[in-house]
Amino acid sequence: AVRAVPRADVFCQARCVHVANERHAKVQKASVRSFSAVPAVQAFVVYGANTDVGKTLACAAICYTAALRGTAVTYVKPVQTGLETDEFAVLRHCADATSGAQQVLAETLFQFASPESPATAARKEGAVVADNELQEALRQCLQRQQGAGDAMRGHLHVIETAGGPLTPAPSSTPQADVYAPLQLPCILIGDPRLGGISATICAAESLAARGQ
Repeated sequence: AVRAVPRADVFCQARCVHVANERHAKVQKASVRSFSAVPAVQAFVVYGANTDVGKTLACAAICYTAALRGTAVTYVKPVQTGLETDEFAVLRHCADATSGAQQVLAETLFQFASPESPATAARKEGAVVADNELQEALRQCLQRQQGAGDAMRGHLHVIETAGGPLTPAPSSTPQADVYAPLQLPCILIGDPRLGGISATICAAESLAARGQ
């Protein structure tokens, strides 16, 4: 049976979507003003639909394949929480590919000791990172590595986020709003666990709403 949805509910839902889109547009315009343009780079931003869905392993697989093909590749973790680093894990997975092939580089821009949300971890350490500071650090990283790869067969950057699109950055701004000005293609790692279909669709729609 098909249930009729009251017109008031439809109006409320449409209004919520409109308000959300307006907010994302304002945030993105503000970010674009504070984030100077990045030269053309070959890069992907990797998000997860949830925590522990295999983002780091997927990033390692991309880096491994690129290295085997002779492409210069840099793995970038803009924000890391916890003492164990994803950078180390990627380099360990890529060890076989880099022997006799193109080296895989890795860089972590900001790290907080507590293994939790970047926003709460940053507040605990009293070291909140502003959005423009994070954006500028990432911009400089991409420019630096791009310059190093000019003499090679291009340079691929694999940028792994800390969680999902709406996971708060150190400033508490949703990550997707911080990285949207990059205008880079995204890879979304779905959640295969129970309830993961909804989480994956929500994450995909969050990115689509921001033009990613």
